[in-house]
Amino acid sequence: MSAEEPEPNQTAAASEDANVTPAVDNEALAMEISQYAAERISTMMEKTERSIDIEGRSRRDNILIFNLKENTEGRQPVTFFEKWLPTLLNLETKRGIIKIDRAHRSLGPPKPNRPSAVIIKLHNPRDKMRILAAAREKGPLTHEGQTIFIRRDLASGVKEMRRAFNGVCQRLIDMNIRFSMRFPATLSFSHRGKSHSFHSPKDALAYVDGLS
Repeated sequence: MSAEEPEPNQTAAASEDANVTPAVDNEALAMEISQYAAERISTMMEKTERSIDIEGRSRRDNILIFNLKENTEGRQPVTFFEKWLPTLLNLETKRGIIKIDRAHRSLGPPKPNRPSAVIIKLHNPRDKMRILAAAREKGPLTHEGQTIFIRRDLASGVKEMRRAFNGVCQRLIDMNIRFSMRFPATLSFSHRGKSHSFHSPKDALAYVDGLS
């Protein structure tokens, strides 16, 4: 054997190293990609949460009124709703009004038989909670023969998160199980004396499916 030729065992070892190295490189690359993807997802979630928080702050003193006939408020909506809200909800106030900063219809042309929503910015944050609580306690609200609804003004991101629970909520309605949605999007209900809360629509649906 020539002095320049490698020993057989050296050749075999080199061959094994050549086979192992690509596998190690692929594993390291996969880990890097996985870590990068996780970081990207985390960054996107942080941005989404930040966006929802900013939008939520801009709407936190708002309420929405649905199905109120167009032009009910006339040309001075602030003056109208300052008196109309406490009268409708039987709320006690110092001067017979609830102070409002702004009131207007949502943008876009109204659809037939579907009035534009009214957006109201309240001056006092406490009044928002009083109004929402009174609306829940009074049950169905009506004005000029139409059922109206008063809701909090949620950020679009929160609405999307809540919309994901629609299927579960319908199942609970079909089963005559009362539920509530805690902010921003946590489904809560009681069944057989036990309270349950879900942040994930998938987990909630899996649990409800097990009840039937």
